[in-house]
Amino acid sequence: MILDSTKLQMLAGPQAQIGTLSARLQELTVLEVVDAAIGAHKLVPEQRDWALCLGRHDMALLIGFLADAVPLTGIVRSANISRAPRPAGVTELTKPQPVPLCKPLEALRRRV
Repeated sequence: MILDSTKLQMLAGPQAQIGTLSARLQELTVLEVVDAAIGAHKLVPEQRDWALCLGRHDMALLIGFLADAVPLTGIVRSANISRAPRPAGVTELTKPQPVPLCKPLEALRRRV
């Protein structure tokens, strides 16, 4: 059966929707896995961005990492953490530059 251009155009819309929904489902799955790992103390909240990045690129690798991760018990987070005083003359601390978390992963994948 040969499809003409009209039929192909009719199929393009649903295929695009399937692609969008599939990507959204994958994103929600990664978010759910990472947030569950944080709740289970297998990740600390500061690792969330790294874990999301890893899960988006290789979900199996993230799941393998979490399967081997030992829950971090005994770590207590407090909202009243005292901070060191600012040095004299410093009115505002500079914000650190963001580190591209996925760059090392991409370099590692190229080597394999």
